[in-house]
Amino acid sequence: MDGNVNGQRTETRWLSFDELARAKAISKRAAIRLANRQGWQHRRPHRGAARVAVPASALAPRRKRPPVSRAASPPGRDVGAESTEGRVARLAGEVQALRSQATDLRLGEASARARAEAAEAEVARLRDVLEDGLLRRLRRLFSRGDRA
Repeated sequence: MDGNVNGQRTETRWLSFDELARAKAISKRAAIRLANRQGWQHRRPHRGAARVAVPASALAPRRKRPPVSRAASPPGRDVGAESTEGRVARLAGEVQALRSQATDLRLGEASARARAEAAEAEVARLRDVLEDGLLRRLRRLFSRGDRA
């Protein structure tokens, strides 16, 4: 099927979001976001799955990056290993930052939990005070009614 993009005719395929997700090796949610981001036309039938007009060019397999040429690196220096070491160091730093963030979140959670428990205890105490006061008032009202 042909479509019209920017005044030019392009070949399109009508795919469900599940089919698009499988074709692009992404989640269905990511496929929906992709279609919305690209502004592809949608069809929502009364029955069955919604379909989206996907340009054939978007379904073409991605070109892989060419492999790193090790011949161009100076003797005794492995470009791939150097790059890997840098990545490992960066990722180790990110892991440490995430661990620190997780610790902070755990401390914040414990503090919030303690405040919530204290608030619940205060609510229970106030409820008891109100119920006691209400019962005293009701007793006084009924005792006055008995005297009349």
